[in-house]
Amino acid sequence: MHWRQMSVWVKLVAFVTLWSVFCNGNSIVRQFSIVQDTGYATNCGNVPFNFSWTPKVLSAKYALDVAFNYTLPYPLDGGSYNLTLTEYGESEPFLTYANPFTCDDVKQLIKICPIPKGLPLRLTQHISKTKYLLSLPGRYILRAELKNKEGHQMLCALLDLTINNNM
Repeated sequence: MHWRQMSVWVKLVAFVTLWSVFCNGNSIVRQFSIVQDTGYATNCGNVPFNFSWTPKVLSAKYALDVAFNYTLPYPLDGGSYNLTLTEYGESEPFLTYANPFTCDDVKQLIKICPIPKGLPLRLTQHISKTKYLLSLPGRYILRAELKNKEGHQMLCALLDLTINNNM
């Protein structure tokens, strides 16, 4: 696997995760009907949310639809996010990506910052460029955690991802 391809994958995961958190609650990019072949994130924290993707088995052959519903439990004016990717069945992650962010970073995604507690966020996103998935076939567990500046956990999600390498 090429480092550049891995970097693109990490950026894609970070973008989808962060955009899911910072999207304006009234903005719906694309709405899709739920089919039986849908993956769902598991909550690894105390903040309720719904996150799903279709198709459940990812492939460069198909576009990806993501849906996210969430209400901010605390104000958000910066903080940090941490992503870890572990091969299914392994105990140690093979990729960890952590980064702080500021209110200026948030303002690049939406127009307001700080974001008040209790703001409902709803997002649907269609991702058509999935060709980089070909370089990562297998089954993985992605853990995404977001904290605000004060260290309050805003979100913790586990995604069981299967990637096919078929075209």
